[in-house]
Amino acid sequence: MITAILLLSSLQAMAADAPAAAAAPTVTAPIRLIVIDEKTTRTWGPLPWPRDRHAQLVSLLDRAGVRAIALRFYYRDARGDAGDNALVAAAKKCGRVFTEIGKAPGVEGWNPTDTWLDAAALKTTGKAPAKLFASDGLQVPFEDLARAIRGVGSIDVMVNRQKKLQGLPLVITCRGRLFPSLALRLFLYLSDLEGQALAFEQGRITRYGFLPGTEARALLLGRTHASLDAYGCALVNLTAPGRGYPVDSFVDVLTGKIRPSVYQGAVVIVGAQTPELDVETSTGPKSGLELVADQLTALFRFAEDPGK
Repeated sequence: MITAILLLSSLQAMAADAPAAAAAPTVTAPIRLIVIDEKTTRTWGPLPWPRDRHAQLVSLLDRAGVRAIALRFYYRDARGDAGDNALVAAAKKCGRVFTEIGKAPGVEGWNPTDTWLDAAALKTTGKAPAKLFASDGLQVPFEDLARAIRGVGSIDVMVNRQKKLQGLPLVITCRGRLFPSLALRLFLYLSDLEGQALAFEQGRITRYGFLPGTEARALLLGRTHASLDAYGCALVNLTAPGRGYPVDSFVDVLTGKIRPSVYQGAVVIVGAQTPELDVETSTGPKSGLELVADQLTALFRFAEDPGK
């Protein structure tokens, strides 16, 4: 985890004089979390599991009519078994599955090709923020899954010297490319912005008190204007830990104790419950799943009201 001191930037909307005819698409969707909790591990044991169990969940959510599924797992190494095959098949059939990628000091697992990296990276214009998180390598899904899923995104946090959350980067850089956070990747999909070039808006600055210059001040996402700081962070209003989103136990979902219909039209974020990895925030300790949900909610809110 990288420690830095910064103030969160503000997320704001496009200028109020934007053409009224260019109404922003409705991208908001309810967010639900599915966790591998203590109840689940008592039933099936701790991770790692055979991946056909993950495949079963993807298929169930697909049939339920979810908007998108975000799996907070790296799936870095192929096992070459039936579980791998089942997960790849389920992800391909669904077409709305996203997974996490992570920073790495070098190549770990499958070394993605330039073609795959180019497809996974953001297309942008303008100079990016000066202090983006950078990495020599990425942890990515094993090759067959990487080619079957809809997209990938990172989950990174910035903390201050007191180890409290200070920012959630929207973008990171690796091998000369920019990659979105998992929340931003979901937002781009839900708002029909996949594959479109996003623009970093530049603002005038003065260096050393007298030297004029420019730096990235915002990322334009369609009509949504996300103001950024030098680290690529934008403001996120944090929900209260454990109370911002409906949370279901993985085992309850797969054993039919949760009605699949509750997931219709929802964005579902799935991951392990690991309190020891929670991040201390202004509202209390929060999981990575909740932080992804909070960042996505912030993007939803400003996309809904581009004149705010």
